[in-house]
Amino acid sequence: MSIVRVSMLLTVAALTTACGNKLTCDEPERYQASGPGPRIDAPDGMSELQSFKELKIPEASPQTPRPEGSPCLERPPAYQSQN
Repeated sequence: MSIVRVSMLLTVAALTTACGNKLTCDEPERYQASGPGPRIDAPDGMSELQSFKELKIPEASPQTPRPEGSPCLERPPAYQSQN
């Protein structure tokens, strides 16, 4: 085979297998490990920040965990016709 055919075959194989591996959402995302940061202190000579203008982010409401191996919520549900 020529080098062009081999490179095209490898490119097609890489493109078809690269994006279809993650079908579940069992792995935690990076943002789930984040926490609140320290409060900002005003430098000397500047007025303090007004605490009543701070954005308060509420705690998330607890939910029952999704079953192991369930599909991601970002994916549309499977459609089945009942004819």
